[in-house]
Amino acid sequence: MVLILGCLIASGCSTVIKQSYEGDQSTSTLKVSSYSGSTAVYGSTDPEGDGRRLVGDEYAKLGSSSFTTARVVKFSELQSEANDVGADIVLFAAKTAGTTQYVQPMALNDSAALYTLAPYAHASDTGPAGPQYGGAPQPMTNGQEYDYLISFWRKAPKG
Repeated sequence: MVLILGCLIASGCSTVIKQSYEGDQSTSTLKVSSYSGSTAVYGSTDPEGDGRRLVGDEYAKLGSSSFTTARVVKFSELQSEANDVGADIVLFAAKTAGTTQYVQPMALNDSAALYTLAPYAHASDTGPAGPQYGGAPQPMTNGQEYDYLISFWRKAPKG
């Protein structure tokens, strides 16, 4: 057990995202579009509500990853798993471990700078930037444990 935990810690979040990935069984019977070849990554403080909006915008959930770690996830790790599963959209949510309140999701860019991911703007939202996060910002920092929920979506037109 200690050896497995050590390997997980040494290999980073990318392995945790991959290892915790579970395909969505309900999508296996849907006809989804071919992978577009590019992925948009959005942050969410309401993953259930944003998931419903994605379904309304004709996306199907391919699967999701959930895990707890004190390390901030790298944007490149999200992109890597999205490419592996062929996701057009990644919905990224985080909350302080053991709580129910989601925080403004942040990731590390290639320069290791922390930045807030834009929220999902669904077709009926107004304005070019889409909806804003509610409440005061709660910056994510290394050292604090977060429960991550990452879902992967692909276009699945009805009809």
